[in-house]
Amino acid sequence: MADRVAPTITVTPARVRLAEPSQRPGGRAGEWLETSWGRCQVKGRLGQRHMDVLEAIMFHAQSWELKGDGAAWLIIDPASLRRAISDGNHSSRRLKEWLVEIMQAVVCIEAPRLGEVKEGHLIDERRDSPTLVRDPLPMGPKKRGDEIVEDENRRRSGKRTLWEIRLGSPMMFLLAHDVTLWHDPGPISKLRHGISQAIARLMLSHSDQDGVLVLFIETAIKAVCGQDIGSGALRKARHLIKQDTDRLLDCGIFFDGERLRRVPQRPDAVPQRPNSVPHRSGAFRRGPGHLGLSGSPEPEQAAPAAAVQANGPAAHYPAVAGAAANPVGKGPAAVPPVGGEGKT
Repeated sequence: MADRVAPTITVTPARVRLAEPSQRPGGRAGEWLETSWGRCQVKGRLGQRHMDVLEAIMFHAQSWELKGDGAAWLIIDPASLRRAISDGNHSSRRLKEWLVEIMQAVVCIEAPRLGEVKEGHLIDERRDSPTLVRDPLPMGPKKRGDEIVEDENRRRSGKRTLWEIRLGSPMMFLLAHDVTLWHDPGPISKLRHGISQAIARLMLSHSDQDGVLVLFIETAIKAVCGQDIGSGALRKARHLIKQDTDRLLDCGIFFDGERLRRVPQRPDAVPQRPNSVPHRSGAFRRGPGHLGLSGSPEPEQAAPAAAVQANGPAAHYPAVAGAAANPVGKGPAAVPPVGGEGKT
């Protein structure tokens, strides 16, 4: 999306197991969960469907406004939000229930790279916006045979309201100090099982510096469920992940039955850039990319072909004003990523 106003999420929530690896979480009572990246505490229900709602809100937000108290308000169309979550297979009532549970859950995170994320809600408030948009399905009086029956509950003005959502202090802290991700949350929300969603979010929270990020299936399951998971639960988790093999590939993750591997690019993408096409190294990473990783590897300038070398690189790699020489290849220097993204 060219008009993105906010990142989708940051890397820490998936790494510290902030949300349970289930679409039907049982809830937590405030116990601390320890991981190698830090620890977290949750009081309330926070599962993978709740993360679907939170990421969809951030991804589909139409505007972002900072108030005087430092709070951020997002404008979101509830219709686009409902369509974004599992292809709109859930009702508006269920969507509001998930949103209420997000606002009720109290979270606290302690991570070495961030320090302490003070206790609070990821989302503080939701209210109807005074902004009205066109309602594509206005409902008028209904007919019963040849008789027209007036029903005030079916009357609409042809307009509908948007939502205003206020982000909580933990979410604002993460956006300000953590590494941000810009991926499309749609493919993750279409996964059938919460364990698959948790693993997908964990793998997308890591930069793939060498183009090969591989996790054994048991290692990934224990990373999102805890090291003390029983053998029966481990076998069930493996079975559920196998059912999501095809949809994991849509998220950029290939599962061969034993290992989970990050797919470095879309299967239908051009595998390598033609040598004769001059461009800035890393130009396609300006803004959100395919997987949206803040530390995704920058492409190296490919070496010119022999025929190109014979005529000299200058004719085929024109200089860019204000750009220094690229020591890796023959083109200009790589363009640094924008939007405050960093490498993990």
